Amino acid sequence: TYLWTVSYNGDMLNQASASGCGAESVTIDPATPTITTQASAGVVIGGTISDTATLAGGDNPTGMVTFSVFGPNDNTGCDTTPAFTSMNAVSGGKATSDSFLPTAPGTYKFVAMYGGDANNAVASTTCGDPGESVVVSPASPTLTTTASAPVVVGGTISDSATLSGAFNPTGMITFSLFGPGDPNCDRPAIFSSTDAVVGGGADSGTFTPGAPG
Repeated sequence: TYLWTVSYNGDMLNQASASGCGAESVTIDPATPTITTQASAGVVIGGTISDTATLAGGDNPTGMVTFSVFGPNDNTGCDTTPAFTSMNAVSGGKATSDSFLPTAPGTYKFVAMYGGDANNAVASTTCGDPGESVVVSPASPTLTTTASAPVVVGGTISDSATLSGAFNPTGMITFSLFGPGDPNCDRPAIFSSTDAVVGGGADSGTFTPGAPG
């Protein structure tokens, strides 16, 4: 709020006169910038995501933008604890969040809030705004296997599996053994082994064949 005081110094025919402080006032409101945002493109789990905010209509805005990420698959209107937050400075009317590494696939939602400065009011996006959702897809690992070397009847055989392109894989791998005389694996397996994934792969149990083939 700005206050005017006015004084008249008078002349030969008129006495001086003055208004008191506060007789006139003018309120100057802060600028009200708008904030638009664009989240990064979708990624496969293991990739990072981020968000960029642009301020328009303000008075050379400075200050900070706080980015919050909700998800995966947030259905609460982004009123839970965010999975990630990042506070970043405004420069040239823009701010970009730090990168976030999701730990699970799904849809993540960004919300950006500009905290304002001396000349600019706060501004914020809302949960689910266009351009503020990023889909993180599950990894699609490939499975390669290496069977043990040939043996003489009475020896044991086994198999080893390796996952490539996986993201922190856990779970189980099931090995099934067929034969001899079953080239298409049409008959019931003569042996199976379900083993935990450790370090990106698994080793089957061992089997002792009772016949050559």
